[in-house]
Amino acid sequence: MGNLGEKKALLAVVGVTVLLTAGALYLTYSSYEKAEQGKQKIQGVRNDIVKALAKKRMIPALEREVIILRENVEEYVKILPEDKQINNFVNRINEFQTDAGIELTGLDAPARRSAKKKGKSATAFERFVYKLKVSGTFRDLVRFINKFENYERFVAVEDFSFKPDKRTPADEDMRLTGGITIETYAYHAGAAASDRVKIAKIDDKREALRDQIMAQRNEIEILRHHLDPVVVDGRRDPFKDPRRPKVAENEEGEGNGAERFAKQKRFVAWAVGELKQINDMIVAEENEPLIIRQMEIKKQIDERVGNLSAQLSNARNDRLVTAGPLQRELEREVLDPLARIIKDRRIAVKTGLSVQDLEMILTKMQHYFKKGELGQVVSQFDLVAKQLGTTDTGDPDTKALVVKIYGLKNKAMVISEFSKRPIAISGIISVKGSPVAIINGRVFEKGEMLDEDVKIHDIRSEEVEFVFRDVRIIRRWE
Repeated sequence: MGNLGEKKALLAVVGVTVLLTAGALYLTYSSYEKAEQGKQKIQGVRNDIVKALAKKRMIPALEREVIILRENVEEYVKILPEDKQINNFVNRINEFQTDAGIELTGLDAPARRSAKKKGKSATAFERFVYKLKVSGTFRDLVRFINKFENYERFVAVEDFSFKPDKRTPADEDMRLTGGITIETYAYHAGAAASDRVKIAKIDDKREALRDQIMAQRNEIEILRHHLDPVVVDGRRDPFKDPRRPKVAENEEGEGNGAERFAKQKRFVAWAVGELKQINDMIVAEENEPLIIRQMEIKKQIDERVGNLSAQLSNARNDRLVTAGPLQRELEREVLDPLARIIKDRRIAVKTGLSVQDLEMILTKMQHYFKKGELGQVVSQFDLVAKQLGTTDTGDPDTKALVVKIYGLKNKAMVISEFSKRPIAISGIISVKGSPVAIINGRVFEKGEMLDEDVKIHDIRSEEVEFVFRDVRIIRRWE
């Protein structure tokens, strides 16, 4: 009986020990799992910190881009119709209809907006859609659509559909009837400004970026596309009526398209021939046994490659080759092989202007600017505008000079425009210790707006400093 009691006690001790061990193991595992979860959370926070620091490093660059874009947004939105133009756009449609010689049989235009509705606009850009029903010949309808494509404000032809008008007399050109849908947008500066993120010390940062702002503003370009039919060998031009005799076509001046295509074709043929001669010279260089003669041929090849590259660059800037088939032929037969020759032979082809050229141009522009001959400043720029467009700005010194040239040209144009404004300073007096200027019969303090474009930046004893289109201009009181 004593042994049985001892066995029970021993079993009880063993059971308690097992339970305690199991509990300890569970607590240990639970603590380990929590520790691992804690490590994962710490690593996640560290990753978030790294990402946040990376985003923080990007803030200065993003701020610069935002400031430059904000300053130039007014230039970009000039292609959008103003409120008055939106309401009067129907008159413009009627003018296009008369010029193109088509008949406008229906017009579904958006309602005129009241001043209250304008103020309540929730978005920066507001879309307007016009649906037109028209009738006319194929050519007149194309001319009508082209009027919208080349309108100075943004107007897009969203959709159109036509079908033959069976009522067309037999002795007249086939008339078409159908519909055209066009759209445009208005820009609301107030709505755009309400969503802007505030940038600390915006005035100082804007001043530091002034040259870059001006450089980008000068790059803003609105391309126009004119109705320009081209005759391609072996294919009928869809813009020509096959029922008309050739004499009648010439009387209407449609032969100009063929002449332009012929001129483009001659240029492509010249470029192909020039590249062939360069290849022939490369073969001659490889087969020439005399080293001196090889060097002479190599120099001639380099010069000829540079000349061809420059001619192709000018042709691209002047849009000399616009016909699709000729563009593809030029790229396939000349541009691609020439690029391989330049790369394989490591020819240093000069593109655009050198640093010395840029320094000389800038010096001339600065000379005329100091003399007040603003027209000459712009003229000097215009003389080299094409070369500036092809200049490689990868080098910091070259880029800085190009930015200064664009900035000086822009400044000259702004000052010239400002000089045409009727601004008369009739006096500068002190009121309570602060100078005020009498301009155009009104009293102005420093910081006030003379009008919506001109700000009075500073008033001194004998002069007033204005800010017009981001350019500071000083007018003396005489």
